[in-house]
Amino acid sequence: MQSTLAGRDWIAGREPTIADYALYPYTAMAGEIGLEIAHWPAVADWLARIATLPSFMPIYTDAAAEVVPFESYFTATGPGPVSSP
Repeated sequence: MQSTLAGRDWIAGREPTIADYALYPYTAMAGEIGLEIAHWPAVADWLARIATLPSFMPIYTDAAAEVVPFESYFTATGPGPVSSP
């Protein structure tokens, strides 16, 4: 990615394409497995460009209306909210 993005703004064209949208989440999460994006400045710049797109939505958006315990998906009554301790 570094060599590709060193000479252009987007992965596969002059504008963002499905390639950019598909690669973004995996690349943005690289730090979770110990990869430092700072080592690849063109990739870091690309991540910043993606974040400026009008349709951008951060990965860690909590859109859940309520927290549902995993086990409740396997009960006869189905999912329900988690009660506070």
